[in-house]
Amino acid sequence: MDCEMVGVAGERYDPNDKNTIENALCRVSVVSGNDKAGYQTLLDVWVAVEERIVDYRTAITGIDSSTFAQKPLIPHAEARARVQNLIKGKILVGHALLNDFKVLKLRHPIELQRDSSFYRGLRPQGWQQLMEQKHSRKFVKGRIPKYKITPSLSTLVSHWLKETLHTGTHCSIEDATAALKLYNLHREEWEASLVNLSEKKKSGSTDVVSLGAAVRTSSPR
Repeated sequence: MDCEMVGVAGERYDPNDKNTIENALCRVSVVSGNDKAGYQTLLDVWVAVEERIVDYRTAITGIDSSTFAQKPLIPHAEARARVQNLIKGKILVGHALLNDFKVLKLRHPIELQRDSSFYRGLRPQGWQQLMEQKHSRKFVKGRIPKYKITPSLSTLVSHWLKETLHTGTHCSIEDATAALKLYNLHREEWEASLVNLSEKKKSGSTDVVSLGAAVRTSSPR
């Protein structure tokens, strides 16, 4: 699954402060499949935005006020219900799922989430050290927990699939498919790591916390 978002004016919106812009769902896509059978799009809809849009993020979404108005929009509640119906009781794969859940305003059992942004088995060799060096000052000040420095989807796709993602605007179908391909490529070891983590939790191992943080928050984008 993947969502595209626009920026809207929330309750604390200040036109002079970009940090006060909030995210709102404008498109959501759900795909399924594997490399052998192929990948199918189960859902791809544009969603009406009730809040005042202040940033269409055209470079990413590919839309502006004119083109968005021409899309076949459905109500947010309908989009949410359709997604919920598709993913209920199923393993859900995505990249930074927390952001998607937040704009969709729904939850999904943590044990059924597979987030490519947090699975450490996907991180290129030396990634953690590289990020710690890049953000050394922030680490010293304790501003960025180590588990929160995560690779982008395009970085993972380039490393593992040898493909280029996001050469122009983003496509939620392509992003959802890319995350699923990464999961399928590492499925066996990924699932095994979760079994091992579950066993460690049951035995009360003290080294579960750092691993659990990555799995528990399997969501930021």
